[in-house]
Amino acid sequence: MKRKYVLLSLMVGVFLGTVGAVISTGVSVTAAQAQSGSGAFGRLPQSPISVASSQSDILALMFEGYKKWDTLHAVAIFRTQDPSGGSPIQSDKEEVWLNSDGRSRLDVSSSGGLPVLSWANDGTHIVEENLQARQYYSMEVPRAFSDPVAYDPRAWFDPTLDTIYLNQPFALMDSPIKDWLVPSGLAQAITLDLQRPGSSLDVIGTEEVAGRGAIVVLRSPRGHKLWVDMNTGVILKAQYLDSAAKDVQGADWSMDFEIIEIEFDHSIGTSQYSLSPAAEFEAVTPFKLHEGAEAVEGPGGQ
Repeated sequence: MKRKYVLLSLMVGVFLGTVGAVISTGVSVTAAQAQSGSGAFGRLPQSPISVASSQSDILALMFEGYKKWDTLHAVAIFRTQDPSGGSPIQSDKEEVWLNSDGRSRLDVSSSGGLPVLSWANDGTHIVEENLQARQYYSMEVPRAFSDPVAYDPRAWFDPTLDTIYLNQPFALMDSPIKDWLVPSGLAQAITLDLQRPGSSLDVIGTEEVAGRGAIVVLRSPRGHKLWVDMNTGVILKAQYLDSAAKDVQGADWSMDFEIIEIEFDHSIGTSQYSLSPAAEFEAVTPFKLHEGAEAVEGPGGQ
C-alpha cells in the first residue's frame, strides 16, 4: 500500500508513492534509536556531519537542512536503464533554482541537449511548458502551498502514523529532483522504514560529488545508495539498484541521479522564476500536458 503524503498545512492527503531510503552509522538501527531530541528528530546540526555522526544528526540534517540556505541552484543528470540489460541507457538533464520563499524553476533537456520541459513558480502562479508539444498550462499557486513559514513537519510528524509531510512550496514541482534537494520527506520515510523488520542501513564511506563532501549510505535490502551532503543534507547522488540483485555492490543500477553542479545563496533574479509561453503555444490543462509523458521514478521506488 502506498504511503500517504500530506502536502498541505490544511492536511489535504495525496497518494504519491513510497519514499524509500534508510541511513545509519554503520550498524542496523531501530526506530526507537532514531527518535531522539525534539520529537522523532534531533536538533539541526550546526557542524558538518561525518562518518562518525550519530543516526539522529544525519536524519536531522536531511530533515531540516533546507533551513541552512536561502537560494539553491543545481544541475543534475538522471540515467535509467532496464535492469535486465535489454534496453539502452536513457538520460536527461535537469537544472533547478530554488528560493526559500517558495519560488522555483525547473528546466529539463534531453541527453542531446534538446529542451523538453520548463516549469516555474513565481510565488503566485505556476506555468509549465511542454516544449516538444508546444503546449502550456498556467494556474494560481494554491494558498496552502504558498506559505513556506507554515510548513512545520517537526510539529506534525508522528512515527506511529504512516504519513509524510513534504515541503509545501516545492512539492508541486514536476520532477522528483525536489525530493533529493529538499529531502525532508525522505528523512521522515527513513524513520518509518526503520520500524520494519529486516530493514537496515549503513554508512559505507565518503566521497566528493560536484565539489562537495558527502557521506555514502546504503539501504538494505533494497540496495539503495545515497550520497548525503555533509553541510546541507541535500542528496547529491542516488543509485537505485535492481531489486532482484543479490550482490548489491556489484549489481547494475536501474536508476542513477547525480548533481554535477550546485551552489547555495547566490543571487537569483526575479525573472528566473517566471515563464512567458510563446504566442503559438496551446493552452491546455495539466492533465493534457502530461498525456503520454514518461515520469521519472522518485526516491521511493515501489
